[in-house]
Formats: sequence, structure tokens, C-alpha cells
Amino acid sequence: MAELHEMSALELLAAYVNRTLSPVEVTQSVLDHIALRTATQGYLCARP
Repeated sequence: MAELHEMSALELLAAYVNRTLSPVEVTQSVLDHIALRTATQGYLCARP
């Protein structure tokens, strides 16, 4: 399986239908990826 932030909408939809992924899990993964990328590139990213 591809990294969650690299999956297409159709791949995500199929995973949601099959209940192998949840939207919450994908959202958290994308936010983590954004935070990692912004931290390594010197940008600010506020997270609760």
C-alpha cells in the first residue's frame, strides 16, 4: 500500500468501503506528513 498522503481519492474510497482505513486515520497521517515537511523546511505549523 502507498503512503496514505500519496493515495488517490479512488484508492482512499476503496479503502473506506473495505474498512481497511478510516478518514480519521488518513487525516492524522496527512497532518503528520505536513508537520514533518514544514519542520524540515523551516516553516511553522501549529497543531493542538
